[in-house]
Amino acid sequence: MKKFLEVSTKGHYGLALMARLAGEFKSGSFVSLKEIGESENISSGYLEEIAAILKKKNLVISHKGKNGGYKLSEKPEKIKILDIIEALEGPLMLVGCLGTDKNFICANNNCVSKKIWQKIQNNLYDKLKKIKLGEFIL
Repeated sequence: MKKFLEVSTKGHYGLALMARLAGEFKSGSFVSLKEIGESENISSGYLEEIAAILKKKNLVISHKGKNGGYKLSEKPEKIKILDIIEALEGPLMLVGCLGTDKNFICANNNCVSKKIWQKIQNNLYDKLKKIKLGEFIL
């Protein structure tokens, strides 16, 4: 059963990967996942899986061969944290009744609790849309 308000290691490590790439963005060079894995203490194999997802969502680009690796597809100031999280975790869902999973759909559209959670979720989405990766460059 899915737990709500939980970020997986994929989401956590994906944000770490993207933050590291953001820090290297101005150099224009590609960064190897092995290098990132060693500095962040994350398996480079797991980073490959994460990077493949981020590449499919057009958040990173890759280059093979000497001096190959990954880099951001655009400036860190343009990449929304929400886009990274949803690429790796799927749509955020605070409580089950707001989701689309048939096991959780709530048929009671007059439920006050559901309306409260919907407002909270909408506010969270609005905030996450405004936070950009570029804010976290060291």
